[in-house]
Amino acid sequence: VKGLENIVDVGKSIRQHWTVHRAYRRRKQKWRTMLPEEKRLAASVRIESAFRGMQTRKGVRSFMSTLQARKSMIEARMQKVAQQSIVRGRTQLDLKKLELEQLKKEALTFQKSGVNMGANNRRRMYQLEEEIQETASELFNKRLLLRPNAKFAVVWKVIFVLCVILDITQQAVQLKMVNKLAENTDVPNVGDLFESILPNPATEWDECLPSSDTHNSSGHFSRLFRNPKIGKVPLPPWYCSESIVAIQNAIVSALRLFSTKLVLLLAIVCYLDVIITFFIGELDAESGVLMPKSFCKRWIFPGLLLELMANPQMETTSLLLGQLKDDILHIGPLRVWRWTVTCFYPAFKLIAKEAEVRFWRPAITQQNQEALDNNKHRD
Repeated sequence: VKGLENIVDVGKSIRQHWTVHRAYRRRKQKWRTMLPEEKRLAASVRIESAFRGMQTRKGVRSFMSTLQARKSMIEARMQKVAQQSIVRGRTQLDLKKLELEQLKKEALTFQKSGVNMGANNRRRMYQLEEEIQETASELFNKRLLLRPNAKFAVVWKVIFVLCVILDITQQAVQLKMVNKLAENTDVPNVGDLFESILPNPATEWDECLPSSDTHNSSGHFSRLFRNPKIGKVPLPPWYCSESIVAIQNAIVSALRLFSTKLVLLLAIVCYLDVIITFFIGELDAESGVLMPKSFCKRWIFPGLLLELMANPQMETTSLLLGQLKDDILHIGPLRVWRWTVTCFYPAFKLIAKEAEVRFWRPAITQQNQEALDNNKHRD
């Protein structure tokens, strides 16, 4: 389809070029057949039209410059209003936090003295906790969201589509070959298929093997009476030089390593796609602001639930979960629960926090800023 569109565009450009050329030839022929008075009249009309066009373009340029200045002024005002609203929101949030701390201190004082806290103050304290928690969760979601037009999001979707195509190819080939192979023969996976099409290293090629000259091993006297055309060793091809052989061997070794780890790479990409897709937001149709997806789109369809159900590696996940359940039952559920509460969960929370602060949030900020800069350049 893309090639057909390019062909149509090229044909359109050629047709427009020849139309302009024919019109120019007609005007030239008509000018040659005109009388001198007609030529002077036509020239004066063209000069007047060119002058009026120049004056019109001057007015348009001045109007556009004024409009651009007003647009810049409006953008500056909007930015100022947005900054004021952000400062106002932060001030209100700080006041709420301060009020909540005071109410908590009062509640602790009443609890120590054995006196019940007032119903209004207690209700206000719970209300402030809910508002602050809701504001914090909203800010947290917005900070971790990735724009759908960011480079990383687009490249990741392309990588995931390629991995899905490789997985479908593996399933199709296995389904085709399972009946042709013996019962005790392992069905090749996509990594084995990829490795089968790789070339051998250049050091194993016949034309690149070192050849031995038997005449060179004889004495100096025999070499004096030897015909130089007989027994002459031909020069190896250009691709058998040491530098090219070293580069080719390095590339083949890297591709073989990639083929052996291809199945593992597919599994990692399929698992990570669930997390990355969850944190990709959507742009508002009216304001263009990055917003989190709705509950149904983010969690159900086409959200986290559908991603987990359609993930090609869910079979492996179910096997791992079954093995984990057996291990938990063997060790003891209560003991595993204690380990989780005291060790695993705090360690996971600490690692997730460090990964968010040091890696994910800076990367998300950089990608979103690049997407915004690209949109500004296009505008």
